[in-house]
Amino acid sequence: MDVNTIFLLMIGLACPIGMGLMMWLMNKNMSHQPEQSSSDKQKRISAADRLVALHDERRALEAEIAELSHEVELDERHHLPLSNPLSVPEDTPISEAR
Repeated sequence: MDVNTIFLLMIGLACPIGMGLMMWLMNKNMSHQPEQSSSDKQKRISAADRLVALHDERRALEAEIAELSHEVELDERHHLPLSNPLSVPEDTPISEAR
């Protein structure tokens, strides 16, 4: 074989061989890293700890619900229509009666 033919063959094979080598190395590195999924993390938490965490979350949500309910109640009181509808003339539009 001619030197030019060998050189062209080496250049033509360098890209696929290099790509295969990189893929093999990346696959090798990825397989050595332990993968921790969320189910593994949940398994490590005991049932009692999880129950305590859920109770804390429930208390926080109940406090937030109570606060929002109070705000809505105050807002509704602020926007109540007039208590005596007879004090507004009949020809007054509703938007002006408030």
